[in-house]
Amino acid sequence: ILFYEIGTDTVFTEDAGSTTRSGLVFDNRTANWNINFFNSLAIDKRGGFWYSQYRSAGTDKASLVHIDPTTGQIDWDSLASLGSPDPLRGTQGIAYDPINDVLALATNTTGNIVIFDALNRVVLTQFPFGNTTNTDIA
Repeated sequence: ILFYEIGTDTVFTEDAGSTTRSGLVFDNRTANWNINFFNSLAIDKRGGFWYSQYRSAGTDKASLVHIDPTTGQIDWDSLASLGSPDPLRGTQGIAYDPINDVLALATNTTGNIVIFDALNRVVLTQFPFGNTTNTDIA
C-alpha cells in the first residue's frame, strides 16, 4: 500500500522501485501477510488503513488488520487480538462509517454482517444475512 499526500506538487519524483518514499509503505513481501483473495481496504478518520482478506478456517492468518499510517506496519490483527479461530474469518468485504467510527464486514463463513468498533477494536454486534458470496457492503 502506497499513500502519498498529493499537496501542490506538480511532478512525481519517486520511481516505482524506490526504497525510500515520502508516504506510507506497507510491503507485503517482507511479512507475507496477505495470502488470499476477497481483499478490501478502508481508510479510517485517523488516516489508518483497515485491510481484510478471506480466511475460511481463521487459524493461520488474520482476516482483518490495521496498518499504522505513520510506520506502515501492522499494529493490530484480528487473529492475535480476538482469538483463534478468528471470529472475522470469511470476510469478503468491508466498509467504514466515519460518523460512528465503525467497520461493517460481510462474511460468508459465519454468514453474518459484523459491526466492528474501529477505535476500541472490538465486535459490537453481528446479524445473519446468509452464507452467500458478497463483496459489496455499504
